[in-house]
Amino acid sequence: MLYLYVLLGVYNAVPLSWLFIYFKDSFITLKDSYKWGRCHHTFARNACLRALNSSSADFYGWSVPSYFHGRILGRKPGEFQIGELKFEVAFNLCLVWVIIFVCLSRGPKTFGKVVYLFGMLPIALLMMVTMRMGQQWSDGILEIFASSWKPVLFDSSAWWLAAREAFITWGLLGTVALHICSHNKTSTNITKNLISIAVTAIIVLVTSSFLFACAANVFHKRNLSLAYSSYEEESSVKALKPGIWHHKNVSVTSLLFGVSVIPKESFVYQSGYQVLRLATETFPAALAVEGVRSISSFWSICFYTAMILFGFGQQVVIWYCVVESIIAVNYKVFKAWHTTLTFITCNLAFLLGLPITSNMGIYIVYYLDFCISSLWWIVLMYFIMLFAILFIRGRPFGTDQLVTVISHNPIRRTKLLPFFTFMWNVVLPLSFLMLTISFLRTSSIDPNSAMGELMDNYRYWQQWAKTLNLCIQMFPLVLIITVGAYQAFKVFAVRSDKPFMERLKLLCCPMVPLPSSNSRHSYNSTSSMSQGSTNSAFLDDPPPKYTPPPSYSTATSRMLAKQLDLQNQNLDNACSVDMNLDNDPTSTVNSIERILPQLQDLQRPPVIR
Repeated sequence: MLYLYVLLGVYNAVPLSWLFIYFKDSFITLKDSYKWGRCHHTFARNACLRALNSSSADFYGWSVPSYFHGRILGRKPGEFQIGELKFEVAFNLCLVWVIIFVCLSRGPKTFGKVVYLFGMLPIALLMMVTMRMGQQWSDGILEIFASSWKPVLFDSSAWWLAAREAFITWGLLGTVALHICSHNKTSTNITKNLISIAVTAIIVLVTSSFLFACAANVFHKRNLSLAYSSYEEESSVKALKPGIWHHKNVSVTSLLFGVSVIPKESFVYQSGYQVLRLATETFPAALAVEGVRSISSFWSICFYTAMILFGFGQQVVIWYCVVESIIAVNYKVFKAWHTTLTFITCNLAFLLGLPITSNMGIYIVYYLDFCISSLWWIVLMYFIMLFAILFIRGRPFGTDQLVTVISHNPIRRTKLLPFFTFMWNVVLPLSFLMLTISFLRTSSIDPNSAMGELMDNYRYWQQWAKTLNLCIQMFPLVLIITVGAYQAFKVFAVRSDKPFMERLKLLCCPMVPLPSSNSRHSYNSTSSMSQGSTNSAFLDDPPPKYTPPPSYSTATSRMLAKQLDLQNQNLDNACSVDMNLDNDPTSTVNSIERILPQLQDLQRPPVIR
């Protein structure tokens, strides 16, 4: 997963630096017009000017992509080389990594505070913008509820897209959530955290869909509709077209930072890809169509502020996991170098991201987005991790210990244990296997799929780039197999008197020494970057105080000693009677007659054979 998040962290910062330019160009007066409502002189200029001179309704369909490709990316038609770096984008990229370094320089102390800023404020701003757009164009939201859902529910491609979106939202960044939750205190209520995260994510997704519906309603009222834009050529970047069109017979693939829309009847092998389509195409086009007098630039500033803060929130948590994972390799040594390692990793990420600031940046972003968004290899890694932890490793990471973390109430725990045991041991493994097979059949590895056919005929990638695409996806899986083979060789190649089953147990369930409570307390209290408090639910319970039952010989001897004591007491009583009656001639007979009944009443001890 460290390999995955290094890739994500490097190229995720570049689209964030693009949004800074949109944010800066949003500061205009009522007398001005939005800069993405004008023709840019370096890209798609001729088509934009022709639409402007002919007063065509789709003029803004050319001006918005002309601004993005010419002003933001600095592209020129016909250039397919790296070229020179664009200073403004490179400066914004440097600013992004400086802010990330400041947020992570002191570990969880600063990270825990900035998360609230990067989480709560953009949600509030996004909801404000959506409510403002809904005041005039709420018909778009009503169309969502008025439309027929039955064809969607019975469409297999819709369920496939929903599965991709669900995994990108909840699964792709799941390791980030796991890593951050490892720093929680033992008393933290994980159930409340899960509910709050789920509610927050759903609110953001629903609000974004409502905003997109309002923007689409703006186009419909102007007799416009979104086009199948693609970033490769000048002729294919058009974002709007006249008339009301219903998109049918299209192949839609949701990637991590963009959406690829390819007509099924098209014989032009283009990606149909646009990065951050809502922020770079749909919302700017709606602002340009209505004008600054209808929609104040204040709402544009609020929208791009929210997008920048969302981007920072995602980038900070991703790079926080990268830094913490590197430190966890040797915590005792690296914990004192936390700030230095953060500075070094941020600098390396900035240097690796510099080529993306050139006019070929959009090609590199699509290439990496295409590789990572195949998703099948990520789902397979999750399946391997789940199988290794719950089925092979077992205790202390079994379902009973996980349920103990979720709930401390014994009654609730007994109710949750069967449900989560079934979910984690049956539903999750089967779901991961089904998603792996589904994503693999629709990925670039399968030549019969849309992505596979596109990669085979995509003329913008050389053959070595297509091979590297497969290597990027296969590398972590090969690494897992290599490490597993090395560990097996390390255990079985060494001569030892231990039997085979003992060695196999040592390979699958190695004894991991846990630090003592004193050492954990000293780590958490003295270091500026703690590894988090160890949850007591994951520690083996100490053995109860055990008193062994008495042995057979001990019980028998105790019973014999008790019987002998009784006999001695009876004999003492008899002797005292004889001493009192020794002058009586009938004393002997009387004493014997008095002793015999007492001896007959005594219980004989059991005979040990």
